[in-house]
Amino acid sequence: MFIIIKILAIIVALFILGIIIFAHELGHFLAARWTGMRAEVFSLGMGPAIWRKKIGGTEFRISWIPFGGYVSLPQLDPEAMETIQGKTEKKDARPYPQIVWWKRIIAAAAGSFGNLVFAIILALVIWAMPPPIDKNLSFGGAVVGVVDPESPAAVAGLRVGDKILATNGNKTETWHEFLRETLLASIDNVAVVEVENIFDGAKAQISIQLTTNRLNKFHIAGIDEAHAVGIGKFTWDNKTPAEEAGFREKDVFIEVNGTRVVSTEQLASLVRESGGETLAVRYLREDKVAETTVRPVLKALPVEDDVDKTDKIDDIESVDAIELIEVYQIGAQLVPVASASQWLKHRNPVDQIKGDYAEIKRILGALVTPKNKGESGRAASNLGGPVIIVTSIWLTIFSGFAAILGFMRFININLAILNMLPLPVLDGGHIMFALWRGITGREIHPKILNALVMVFAFLLIGAILLLTYRDSVFIWKIFR
Repeated sequence: MFIIIKILAIIVALFILGIIIFAHELGHFLAARWTGMRAEVFSLGMGPAIWRKKIGGTEFRISWIPFGGYVSLPQLDPEAMETIQGKTEKKDARPYPQIVWWKRIIAAAAGSFGNLVFAIILALVIWAMPPPIDKNLSFGGAVVGVVDPESPAAVAGLRVGDKILATNGNKTETWHEFLRETLLASIDNVAVVEVENIFDGAKAQISIQLTTNRLNKFHIAGIDEAHAVGIGKFTWDNKTPAEEAGFREKDVFIEVNGTRVVSTEQLASLVRESGGETLAVRYLREDKVAETTVRPVLKALPVEDDVDKTDKIDDIESVDAIELIEVYQIGAQLVPVASASQWLKHRNPVDQIKGDYAEIKRILGALVTPKNKGESGRAASNLGGPVIIVTSIWLTIFSGFAAILGFMRFININLAILNMLPLPVLDGGHIMFALWRGITGREIHPKILNALVMVFAFLLIGAILLLTYRDSVFIWKIFR
């Protein structure tokens, strides 16, 4: 059953990608029609056609390669694009009339405009939806919830509750942004973080040595993001202190004795160190905040068991041969509660679009104008191709409908910006050719134009194939 769900999710991911591409190509198509251009082909996908049908002078296609798509505009695209798009039957051998340069710019830019419009619509839908996470469970930034006492981060001085304000001089508002900056860090493999602790307000600037994980990516080992903590189930046969306090399954802790709960480890530590004293708890139940008190009691657990997260003595078949330790517990399994998706950090539609733009600008800036030595190489090594895009959509599907819309919005902005880069095979290249015609009054020689397009087209295809191979190896390492 789970395999079927995975397959269906992949199909949905490809469908979502198709919708985004459709929005881009529809922009080209409508602008071409409005400016009087001839649209020979409207294709979802690249290469030979699986299905085709001619309607009103335009051949609509679904092609074999499911990444990308195009609208064939003979008055805009050079003939060299037929190598990629596939030849189109043309009964009338007469050349099409030339289109004035500014109309060509409109048609070329309309694809990105279509993605921008789609992104704005998605942002408005997200804004109109209920918040993905209750405001009482938001930490208001990139807050550290777990620090391994033996890790380089702990040795450097990073503490539980530290909100990371900046990493290597770059503002950090979310955990995703913090991870991105550690990936790009390149000054002696050190991340310099500016923090302010949410518990005592102490500020510090800390230099932490980076290490590589099993995927050979730089990160800060031994730390994790702050997360809300809920009750998974009650773990004793008899009535537990948590049940006596009125807790139910799926209740979520907010504060214990006035201290904000930031992880399962921290909450379990507060319970263990209570000494049996009564704890005052604020918690969330079905969007309503409530308060109660609970008094932990001593109960034996196996020494090797994870006493930070669960109470599992009842699962042991024979306790006689197991070394036990008595710790204070409340008889409830503590489970992390997922935080809001990185694509939903803003509510205001304008802030949503600005946030997506800032994310893309940061990566492009690292590639083209790196701030530190080695940053461009690390940015390039972390670029994702079609496989990563589809996999990311697939993973986002399991995070909820709002997260899907947020990621779709980001991909739309990403596609809109990348297509405006002034490369011959992209929309930005066509705009540059049209501007040349408008400024000089002359067209670029067809042979030069076709050669430029061919070279950059094959470079683009080569880059996509390289990224596809690299992404496939990366995904295999993660899921094997």
